[in-house]
Amino acid sequence: MAHITIVAHIDSVNSRQLTHRMREGVNSTGALLTIMDADKVNYDALNRSNAIIFGCPTNMGGPSATFKAFMEETFTAFYQQVFKNKLAAGFTYGAPYSGDKFHTIQALSNFAAMHSMHWISQGDIRENEAANVNMKINPLNSHLGNMSESVNDAYGQEFMETAYYFGRRVGNVVNRFH
Repeated sequence: MAHITIVAHIDSVNSRQLTHRMREGVNSTGALLTIMDADKVNYDALNRSNAIIFGCPTNMGGPSATFKAFMEETFTAFYQQVFKNKLAAGFTYGAPYSGDKFHTIQALSNFAAMHSMHWISQGDIRENEAANVNMKINPLNSHLGNMSESVNDAYGQEFMETAYYFGRRVGNVVNRFH
């Protein structure tokens, strides 16, 4: 069985609900998912994962300080290439519609590249399909990674569904290569 770990700066009940929706998507593929807070990482368990999904809020145009601290903690793992050839994906969230979320996804994908990981994209172009005329899947039209917008500190159903499909995509890709 493939094992996937989300390492995320989970800063609210709503962001925890978003990661749990990703878990449901991953679990629908038969893969196992563990969620770790970025400030409480179990590196032994992380090293045993086949894939890592990185996630954090976009704060001031990039990854949150808590997630950046996690990134910097992996300095030794970077030099030892501990995560080399693992699969990786990423997600971000925040209140503004854009809020420079793309910069955060780029930072997460660059972080994975520095660790010699293989990146899994959002992989859902349903926003262009007739069946999705109301933009219920991937409404921010993100391709590099998963992006969610919160309104009044809550995520709309379209973002929760996109998180599910993102988790399912990651699970399917990991199963394919596991």
